[in-house]
Amino acid sequence: MSFLRYGTIGSPGNKQGDPYTENDERLIPFGEVPPVVYSEVVGEVDYFRK
Repeated sequence: MSFLRYGTIGSPGNKQGDPYTENDERLIPFGEVPPVVYSEVVGEVDYFRK
């Protein structure tokens, strides 16, 4: 699982796609992801895994 900065994927003119390495500059380190956002995403992933 990874978090990307808003607007860095799927936007017109940006054809980079998914991040391929840990050094991708678009990635947000887990420590910088707001706790509420992280919790909501993990909850949704867990819901769809069932």
